[in-house]
Amino acid sequence: MREPARKRWGNNKKFIGLGALAAAGILGIWQMAPALPKVTSDSVLIDTVKRGEMIRKISGPGVLVAVENRLIPSILPKAQVERVLIQPGSVVKPDTVLLQLSNPLIMQQYDEAKLKLQVALAELEALKERLNDNLLNQESQVATVRSQYEAAKLQVEYESKLIKDFIVSELQHKKSKLTAEQLKTQLEIEIKREQAIPQLNASERSAKAAEISLLQRQMELQEKLVQSLAVKAGIEGIVQEIRVKEGQGVDQGEILALVARQDRLKAEIRVIESQAREVVVGQKVAIDVGNRTEAGTVARVDPSVINGTVIVDVTFDGELPQGARTNLRVNGTIEIDRLKDVLYIAKPAQAQENAQVRLFKVDDSGVATLTEVQLGRTSSSTVEVVGGLLEGNRIVLSDVSELSGVEKFQLK
Repeated sequence: MREPARKRWGNNKKFIGLGALAAAGILGIWQMAPALPKVTSDSVLIDTVKRGEMIRKISGPGVLVAVENRLIPSILPKAQVERVLIQPGSVVKPDTVLLQLSNPLIMQQYDEAKLKLQVALAELEALKERLNDNLLNQESQVATVRSQYEAAKLQVEYESKLIKDFIVSELQHKKSKLTAEQLKTQLEIEIKREQAIPQLNASERSAKAAEISLLQRQMELQEKLVQSLAVKAGIEGIVQEIRVKEGQGVDQGEILALVARQDRLKAEIRVIESQAREVVVGQKVAIDVGNRTEAGTVARVDPSVINGTVIVDVTFDGELPQGARTNLRVNGTIEIDRLKDVLYIAKPAQAQENAQVRLFKVDDSGVATLTEVQLGRTSSSTVEVVGGLLEGNRIVLSDVSELSGVEKFQLK
């Protein structure tokens, strides 16, 4: 039997209602957006885009080194290390003995040189006595000849009075006159000899003095060689290295030790090759020494590249910080430029200069959306923003590579 029409309509209304409800549910599910990944705010680093002056800096690790290092070589050919008296790290004065060397040949040559000098000095004294005796003898000779000449003159004068009375013959008188003339000539010769003696004596003494001077220098050289057996620091500082051991043989020119002055230190900062091109002499540097920051200035940029880095020498502007010593690890931050009125942010992970990057920009509701950003010039901790962001925008600096393929996420 067929159902009454009223009953069939009631059943149809029920089916239509259920169908409408099902359709509405399906439409709602289709329109609902998928749930965004959620990231805790504490797990990411967020920065705000700022406008103003951006100081460009380059940072690099380094060490303190001495401005003045003294390499101490052996000046002796063939010597042996007898004793090592000072160890690395010791504070020394210029006359502190570091090593004691030995060389019997050097000692023998010194003794021989000293003996030769003593003999030459004794010979000089004997020469002085002999030359003085020669002068006295010549003075005596002059006096003898002069007295003989004076006597001959008197004889001639006396005979010239007696010759008129024929008491003295003409021949005798001529002989007397001849004798007087001979004595006069001899006296003149002896006087010239006497006058020449001082110059001759001076020449002999000068020659002997030159010989003594040569022997003196030879002896002093040998004495220095003997003194060099006691190897001294030469400067005030700290011993960096002792390169020999007791009993070891060393030759001339071989480096024995290294001493560095501690009152004059500089920082050697290693800068990445790509950044070093902007470093120039005179730039200001902040040097982190332990828990202190000291001001410095770039003094030299090494022209060579070693293992991808360039060494930059930095001198301290003021006094050395307390506790500063060679090989102490430091960090240097070099100020290379100041950019006026630019947009900038803290440097994101893996940011490169003048690069196009994708960063998550956070809106007021905490949704972070991946955004194309054009970066400009970089610093050690900041980077210029050329495009893609505005002042006040917030961006995620942390590396969120675990969200690979995600365009948005929700901060919670």
